[in-house]
This record gives sequence, C-alpha cells and structure tokens, in this order.
Amino acid sequence: MALLFLTLAVGWIFALGVAALVFFEAAFPTGSLPSFSQLFTGWKARRRRTRRYADVVSIAVRHGLGSRLRGFGRDDEFGQDVKTARALRNALNEAGVAFIKMGQMLSTRRDLLPEVYIRELESLQTKAAPESWSAIEQALQERLGQPLAEVFSHVDPVPLASASVAQVHQATLLDGTEVVLKVQRPGALDQVALDTDIILRLARWLNKTTPWGKSLGVFALARGFVDSLAEELDYRIELENMRSIEHSLEQSGKFAVTVPHAYPELSGERLLVMDKLPGRPVSSAGTLLTGLGAGERSVLAATLLGATLQQIITDGVFHADLHPGNIFITPEGTLGLLDFGAVGRLAPPPRWLWA
Repeated sequence: MALLFLTLAVGWIFALGVAALVFFEAAFPTGSLPSFSQLFTGWKARRRRTRRYADVVSIAVRHGLGSRLRGFGRDDEFGQDVKTARALRNALNEAGVAFIKMGQMLSTRRDLLPEVYIRELESLQTKAAPESWSAIEQALQERLGQPLAEVFSHVDPVPLASASVAQVHQATLLDGTEVVLKVQRPGALDQVALDTDIILRLARWLNKTTPWGKSLGVFALARGFVDSLAEELDYRIELENMRSIEHSLEQSGKFAVTVPHAYPELSGERLLVMDKLPGRPVSSAGTLLTGLGAGERSVLAATLLGATLQQIITDGVFHADLHPGNIFITPEGTLGLLDFGAVGRLAPPPRWLWA
C-alpha cells in the first residue's frame, strides 16, 4: 500500500510539473522575459495557445513519444526505432495539418532520417471531413466580393477533394467554361499560424535539450518549413507559379504537358480559380496505364522528365512536388500537372558558363 501511494504521489507531482511547464512555455517563449505590461495584456491569445500547446503535448505523450525522443538516433539494439517511427507518424497525423505537412517534408529528407522513419512518414495522409457547404459558400462570396450567381452558373456543393486546409469544388462560369475552385477553409490560416508557432517552440526546445536535435539543426529545419508553408498557403504565389510554368511550356512547345489556365481576376490569397483538368491522377489511373503499351508508357515518362529538366535548366522555375496525385493522365493519353504550391526556383547561372 505504501509503495502504491508513493507511486501515485510521484505521478501527480510529474503531471503537475508538466502542466506548469506547458503553461509557462505557451504563455511566454523560451528565453524571453515578459515586460510588466505583457503580464496584463494578451491573455486571450496566450490562453488559446496554451490550450493548443497542451493538446499537442497530450497527443505526443499518448503515443509514447515523451520517453523516446531523447534516445532518437542512438544504437537501435532493441528495435525501438520501428516503434518510435510509427508513434511519430500517428502523433503527427492526429495533431493536424501543419504537423502532417511537416512529416511529409521530413519524409523526403533521407539525408537526415533513418529509412524506418522515411517509410512511416511517407504514409501520412491529409484527407479530412469536408466543411459544410454553407461555410464554404460564405467563404467563397467573401473572397470573390460578390454573390456566386454573378460569377458562376453553377457550383457543386459536394467537394471533389477535401484536405485539412482547403477544399476543391467543381463549378461552371457564366460562359459555360468548367472550372475548379480551390478554397481555403475558414479559420485554417489561424490554426496553421498557431500550430507553426508551437512547432518552432518545440524545435527550439529539442535543439537545446537533445543531442540529436542540435546535431541535425532541428530549429533551422523548422524555420525553413514554416516559411515554406506560409508561401504554400498564399494562393497568389501558387497562381504566379502556375502562370510561369504554363508560359514556359507554351514557349517551348516541345512537351505535351498541360497546366490548367488560372483566372487571376477571380483568384486571391485564399481562393484559386482554374480550368478543370480532364483525366485522372496517376495514383488512381492504374487501369488506364495498364492498357497502354510499354512504348506509350516510356514516351510519357520521357515527356515528364524532359519537361522537368527544361524547367530546371532553362527556366529556373520547376514543379517541386511531382508525386502521383499531382500528375494527370488526360483522356487523350497526354500528361497534366496540378498543385503548384511547392515550386523550386534557381538563380541564373554565371555568365562564364555560357562563354
């Protein structure tokens, strides 16, 4: 009985200590000292951040990450890396969009993470329950600045796709052109801003308290991820990326690759309107691809490679997220590209290279 009481007491002391740490870390960033006026202002934002911070910590602890993070990267004598990698994937998936996208980014860094982590993180998905049509309809009208009936003859209330940040709906312009609308969910930007703030705080803490965090430069990685995600959530940047690559392919004329035409006069920071791209993504076009001959598939692969190399070498602007969900096979058997939120840019080469 005495041993049981002692165990419970230690548990409660630990829980209270963690709660206090969570509160103060969420209220005031590590290494900062609040001014006298800050002690009495901004408590609404701090309370909200504290709640979310506690949620994230709770998710991590529930998946057993608290006891495993310090040992990450050490000799895996007992197969703990497999368990830790799975726990990390599940925790990121439950924590929401910013954490899911961070996991997806890390899944491409084979130079930093062991293969077991890469395999688990590659399986992260961003599918989410759709937002109600009434909320999406209101968001569309606010972002267009006019009633939907003045722009579209029809908007399908059932989404073509639904992710944590955005939904995609099919619509028809007044002239009969079929388009798709990529609309950011109401409140998504605030949630991502809150979560990326937490990611930076956790990364700073890992950088200071874990040997592997410091050696990998976890905080610098997190900062790069947050900056990249901020660009990805601004659809004006994606619009310009689409137009740049569309212009590049049209000027070249060498590769049968389609980029949907966008409508800048209807698009904005949280809404992107573009032509509907016919066909199916490679990820769900297995039957179509199986029906093609080996020579036809080889031509498609060579076309995609050639178009990508032209973007990199000639234009310096290239699609940086070429996964099977973003590559389409059109009914004519040609290629199409979607989702230009992640685009790479290279500086022009030195002049002496062309001498």
